[in-house]
Amino acid sequence: MDLEIRDTFSNRQLLDSQMKESELVLQELKLVSPSSNVFKMVGTILLKQELPDATANVSKRLDYIKSE
Repeated sequence: MDLEIRDTFSNRQLLDSQMKESELVLQELKLVSPSSNVFKMVGTILLKQELPDATANVSKRLDYIKSE
Protein backbone atom coordinates (compact mmCIF):
# COMPACT_ATOMS: atom_id res chain seq x y z
CA MET A 1 0.00 0.00 0.00
CA ASP A 2 2.77 2.46 0.89
CA LEU A 3 4.52 1.65 -2.36
CA GLU A 4 1.37 2.47 -4.34
CA ILE A 5 1.00 5.78 -2.53
CA ARG A 6 4.63 6.69 -3.23
CA ASP A 7 4.29 5.73 -6.90
CA THR A 8 1.09 7.76 -7.24
CA PHE A 9 2.69 10.75 -5.53
CA SER A 10 5.79 10.47 -7.71
CA ASN A 11 3.69 10.27 -10.87
CA ARG A 12 1.67 13.29 -9.75
CA GLN A 13 4.84 15.31 -9.17
CA LEU A 14 6.12 14.38 -12.62
CA LEU A 15 2.87 15.41 -14.30
CA ASP A 16 2.81 18.69 -12.35
CA SER A 17 6.35 19.56 -13.42
CA GLN A 18 5.60 18.64 -17.05
CA MET A 19 2.46 20.76 -16.96
CA LYS A 20 4.28 23.79 -15.55
CA GLU A 21 7.04 23.41 -18.14
CA SER A 22 4.52 23.11 -20.99
CA GLU A 23 2.59 26.15 -19.75
CA LEU A 24 5.80 28.16 -19.67
CA VAL A 25 6.74 27.03 -23.19
CA LEU A 26 3.28 27.98 -24.46
CA GLN A 27 3.59 31.45 -22.89
CA GLU A 28 6.97 31.93 -24.52
CA LEU A 29 5.69 30.77 -27.90
CA LYS A 30 2.96 33.41 -27.71
CA LEU A 31 5.68 36.07 -27.39
CA VAL A 32 7.57 34.91 -30.48
CA SER A 33 7.04 36.79 -33.71
CA PRO A 34 5.71 34.70 -36.61
CA SER A 35 8.91 35.24 -38.58
CA SER A 36 11.15 33.86 -35.81
CA ASN A 37 12.78 30.45 -35.97
CA VAL A 38 11.50 27.88 -33.48
CA PHE A 39 13.44 24.74 -32.66
CA LYS A 40 12.48 21.53 -30.90
CA MET A 41 15.05 19.43 -29.10
CA VAL A 42 14.92 15.75 -30.04
CA GLY A 43 17.61 13.91 -28.14
CA THR A 44 20.76 15.94 -28.73
CA ILE A 45 19.52 17.49 -31.98
CA LEU A 46 17.63 20.75 -32.52
CA LEU A 47 15.03 20.47 -35.28
CA LYS A 48 13.46 23.52 -36.89
CA GLN A 49 9.72 23.62 -36.42
CA GLU A 50 7.02 25.96 -37.69
CA LEU A 51 5.53 28.19 -34.99
CA PRO A 52 1.92 26.98 -35.48
CA ASP A 53 3.08 23.36 -35.30
CA ALA A 54 5.08 23.99 -32.12
CA THR A 55 2.16 25.80 -30.49
CA ALA A 56 -0.26 23.03 -31.45
CA ASN A 57 2.08 20.31 -30.13
CA VAL A 58 2.52 22.03 -26.77
CA SER A 59 -1.23 22.65 -26.49
CA LYS A 60 -1.94 18.98 -27.19
CA ARG A 61 0.65 17.96 -24.60
CA LEU A 62 -1.03 20.22 -22.03
CA ASP A 63 -4.46 18.76 -22.83
CA TYR A 64 -3.06 15.26 -22.40
CA ILE A 65 -1.38 16.08 -19.09
CA LYS A 66 -4.54 17.73 -17.74
CA SER A 67 -6.60 14.68 -18.68
CA GLU A 68 -4.32 12.37 -16.68
